Amino acid sequence: EQGSRQPGHPVMASATPSTLLHLATRPKVLGLTIGFGAYNYIFYLLLNWLPTYLSSALHVDLLHSFLYTGVPWFLATLADILVGGWLVDALVRCGWDHSRVRKTILIGGTACGLGIVGAARATSALEALVWISISISGLAAAAPVAWSLPTLISRPVDIGKTGGII
Repeated sequence: EQGSRQPGHPVMASATPSTLLHLATRPKVLGLTIGFGAYNYIFYLLLNWLPTYLSSALHVDLLHSFLYTGVPWFLATLADILVGGWLVDALVRCGWDHSRVRKTILIGGTACGLGIVGAARATSALEALVWISISISGLAAAAPVAWSLPTLISRPVDIGKTGGII
């Protein structure tokens, strides 16, 4: 439990929880909320737009579109578990600076999300598949790190509310 908070961040059993309004107006909470809004939009876009895009723009028949749709999500699951989870934990356990590790994965992963632009400009199904896989895998790798941030920016008594707002 201690490892999930910033050093020197004491547990305050009798602390009064902050109001939702107070938390929602904090700059770090607002920043995370905007970031997760963008993240969720791309995931929504890929869930709903991807099969239609593959079918209409790249002429992939419905029978094969499940392969092109499933591969990026499979790779994203691997990136989420192996990079966003295992690699971050392993590097921190080895003594790497936890803040630098988190920032690197978070920034690198969300930057990969821009690969969706490459997918929109793709001229073949395989090219689109590569760009979509890069985009969604990067976002998926960044997600576990992003979900750990409420524990770092909130008092222990406010972590649940902060996560709920985000």
